[in-house]
Amino acid sequence: MTIVRVGAGAAVPDLLTVEARDLLARADRVLVDDESLRPLAESVAASADRVVATIEGSGLDPVGLVVHLVAGDGLSPSAFPAPRPDDLVPGTAPDAAPRALALLEAQGADLDVVRPLRGLTVVVTRAAAQTEELARPLRRLGARVVEVPTISIEPPADGGAALAAALADPARYEWLVVTSANGARAVLDRLPDARRLAGVRLAAIGPATAAVLRAAHLPPDLVPPRYVAESLLEVFPPPRRSGAGRVLVARAAVARDVLPDGLRRAGRPVDVVEAYRTGPGRPSAAALAAAAEADVACFTAPSTFERFLALAGPERLAPVVACIGPVTAAAVEGAGVAPAVVAPVHTIPGLLDALVDWALTHPDRGRRLREV
Repeated sequence: MTIVRVGAGAAVPDLLTVEARDLLARADRVLVDDESLRPLAESVAASADRVVATIEGSGLDPVGLVVHLVAGDGLSPSAFPAPRPDDLVPGTAPDAAPRALALLEAQGADLDVVRPLRGLTVVVTRAAAQTEELARPLRRLGARVVEVPTISIEPPADGGAALAAALADPARYEWLVVTSANGARAVLDRLPDARRLAGVRLAAIGPATAAVLRAAHLPPDLVPPRYVAESLLEVFPPPRRSGAGRVLVARAAVARDVLPDGLRRAGRPVDVVEAYRTGPGRPSAAALAAAAEADVACFTAPSTFERFLALAGPERLAPVVACIGPVTAAAVEGAGVAPAVVAPVHTIPGLLDALVDWALTHPDRGRRLREV
């Protein structure tokens, strides 16, 4: 095991030294005694799972490259107990961030374009294992991220037996429809041999779902122009004759019936199987308290919003609510809250683009900035 102490400097990813970024990206474990450095470590490390408070008692093998990320330049001994480093990589001066921004401004750079979400605290409510897909680009755009995992992705109630049975003889289906990336992963986990899908046409609700299938060399035959069930129904080909062309829909345990009901009305027999279910997340009390002070809360599914209200209550909801699309927005509106941002493209990149567009057109952008 090799231990390298790395100075966090200004605790801004873009201002880490090249060597520091390389070490953090390659590290098998990143130690953070100071929890305020965890967002920085997770934004640069290869995986958020590699960032730990200590090796001892964590259940992780102390092998490979261990980076001990410390506040400041790292030249002074840490105030916290720490393993003795084999090497040291100093960080930039702690005041480098404001000095760098001042330099950019003096050179005529538009800081709202360089870091359009700077000064905003944004709540991410996705399942813990899927947080980084949204949290990491938010940090790069200048936001401070509060991770509040409101849901967890869990196996079906039957352990996946119904899905496995359906996939054991897929030749009886003309179409297999997956309505989320989680559903696509569940299908692949239960599919013993992808060649069994030969002759079965695949439909994916959106690009993230399609990407999971393509990674398994199963390119979808149909992706709707808008990533909602209604759009998929509009482009789904009719059966050649009534009652023909059976469709297997693999989806979450709790989901809207728009798609299976619409397919049945079009004359297709439909089997709906539970591919996964969303369970409760377990955010820390500190995360919930931080969410109460945030400027923006992002929701990527109705379940994330509903669970947030159950965990935190409406009084902890940020003044600006951003939704990935109209289905989530409808759930928010149903609770009497008007979302400020609804992404026209219903993907994580689409949500980020919509949030940036909103930030650039709203100088008075949130609770914190209004109080300054």
